[in-house]
Amino acid sequence: MIVFTILLLLTFLAGIQVFTIFYQIVAGRFQDTTGLTIDLTRFDEIAAQISILIPAHNEEEGIEATLSSIKMYLGAEVDILVVAHNCTDRTADIVDRCGARCVKLNDRSLIGKGFALDAGVKNLRNNPPLAVLIIDADCKIADSCSKGMIVNAIEENSIKQAWYQMLVSNETSISGRFNALAWRLRCPGRLLGLAKHNRPCQLLGSGMALPWSILEQCQTGDGHLVEDMYMGIDCAKKGDFSYFYPSAKIISYFPGENEIQTLQKRRWVQGHIALIVKEFPSLVFQAVKSLNFRLLIFALDLFVLPLALLGILLLFLLATSLLTALVSSSYWIVFYLLLMEVLLLTAAVMLTWYWYGRDLLSLRDFAYLPILLIKKMHFFVMLIVRPANSWIRTKR
Repeated sequence: MIVFTILLLLTFLAGIQVFTIFYQIVAGRFQDTTGLTIDLTRFDEIAAQISILIPAHNEEEGIEATLSSIKMYLGAEVDILVVAHNCTDRTADIVDRCGARCVKLNDRSLIGKGFALDAGVKNLRNNPPLAVLIIDADCKIADSCSKGMIVNAIEENSIKQAWYQMLVSNETSISGRFNALAWRLRCPGRLLGLAKHNRPCQLLGSGMALPWSILEQCQTGDGHLVEDMYMGIDCAKKGDFSYFYPSAKIISYFPGENEIQTLQKRRWVQGHIALIVKEFPSLVFQAVKSLNFRLLIFALDLFVLPLALLGILLLFLLATSLLTALVSSSYWIVFYLLLMEVLLLTAAVMLTWYWYGRDLLSLRDFAYLPILLIKKMHFFVMLIVRPANSWIRTKR
């Protein structure tokens, strides 16, 4: 009876996540991605009161291209502030040469992007802007629609998240392309589903436009393993939700697969799970207590595990329920429920591929998926055996 109860509970919790993913993917297909019609001359009027905050750690190879994209699409009047965080290369020199402001933060005890963001916010307090666009040093602004996103953030006094496009190169492995598909399931797939009904979303770490009145009160995460999600949760608790703005796009490339990248992914997954354990129950309690439907939707979105981990757990539960059902017929109901969840998650992945990912993978490439899942099992085992304890910069 105890085993049956545990299996049923895990099936229910997994079902919440699978249904959330499937609904968001399907709803997102019918979301208008053209964005709001905003007079961009409004941005030009306030451009000098807009700041772009860029945390950077040894980004000499790409920082100049990032700064050029900002000036090209947002204009030369915006204030660009780069925080050179524990840099040992020419990042600061390049920033100075490009005419942007640079703050140097050299303290080896402060490891993590959140500390760089905190240093940037402290600097901006000397002359507070109307709004701040946070963008990673390896990202580029894709078009001038970011102007509209920033204006919209100011007018609605809410946080806006741009469409974060992660591209792959011709040399990207089949495993990397599946990782890219998982990202596209999250962005734009799930985020478009939330935008369909104007529901809040998680922050993605780059391409985030925040009104100053919100940012100055925000906890930047300091050395938290997933500082972007931490920031979003902190703001949501105060009633300041973030919303997807799909017409504004930023672009970056998936980093190559190496030991550093593996450690970075381990860090992100570990941090995500830690946030679920720590924050999800309190968010749900606060949402129910205050009858805050937006906060409840935000909490359910946070509750969704990384795609590969969710898939592996579902398959494990399915196999366990089948074995127990062969011993006791009362377990067949659990097996069939889990089978439905596996099929529903598979449908969500295939719809994501068909709508957003056919340039990444062919249908034939999915034959590699079982091998990839076996490799992922090893990854998640190492997550338990050798957990990440600190922030690690992804090697470009």
